[in-house]
Amino acid sequence: MKKKLIISISALLGVITVVLTLCFTVFTVKEVEIDFRTSLEQPYNEEEIIKEANIDFGKCLLFMSKTGYIKRIEEKFPYLEVINIETVFPSKLVIHCAERQELFAFQKDDQMALLDKDFKVLSVEQGNFESDKENPILIKGLTFEGEIYEGKFLDITENGLKRFYSSMLENNKTLPQVLGFCKELFVYSEYNPLTNSNETNIVITTFKNREIKILNIDVNLSRKMQRMFQVLPMLYDLLVINGDYTSEEVDRCAIVIGNQITNQDELYLHVYLDGNVITSENK
Repeated sequence: MKKKLIISISALLGVITVVLTLCFTVFTVKEVEIDFRTSLEQPYNEEEIIKEANIDFGKCLLFMSKTGYIKRIEEKFPYLEVINIETVFPSKLVIHCAERQELFAFQKDDQMALLDKDFKVLSVEQGNFESDKENPILIKGLTFEGEIYEGKFLDITENGLKRFYSSMLENNKTLPQVLGFCKELFVYSEYNPLTNSNETNIVITTFKNREIKILNIDVNLSRKMQRMFQVLPMLYDLLVINGDYTSEEVDRCAIVIGNQITNQDELYLHVYLDGNVITSENK
């Protein structure tokens, strides 16, 4: 019995020795590769990215945490998003990256910050921002704590805004289409006495100077946007051909989309002209 135990312990120690030998000789970081998953608008030096990541060459791959590498890369290169760092045995790391895209512009005093969909600060510049159909959407009313600096993720209060771009994508809108549609975005919190709670609303100003208000963006934002895109092409037929309004009046119409209090899956839509509701529907 004692002999069998000694043999088992010896075998186990032999396995451990082999594993440790492999860990510190074969399965160690010897090579790092950068894989760009998107086209690039800015030049990047791959050697500089690897250097700034401060990769632990010679460290065992099996027990390596990659969180610090990702954080250092994204802080040093604000426009880079590290999708993941892949381990390729026996001794290679592949850093998969994508380039972040400018979606929002936020003006604070004489500085403007360009933000992506995750509200990461891509750049901070002096001057005033002017929105056009090819540059970011000017966003107003955003609330967050702390200073603005390149590489920082803004911890915004309006969490529903983090789903703004994904909701646009779900409605088959590309980034150029989103930028060409939205001129300005105003976000604000408002107390709703019917629900006894504060709700976050947004007002989209289009490049046709139409205001579209979406209420309670934390609920069914994608569906509310879907209804918005459905009704816009129908306004002329609804109000001019089948109604008593002129084209000029249609251009002045504002839209409000919200969800019912009793059934939040049911939406309502109001069309306003000069502050008065001229047509409504539930769906």
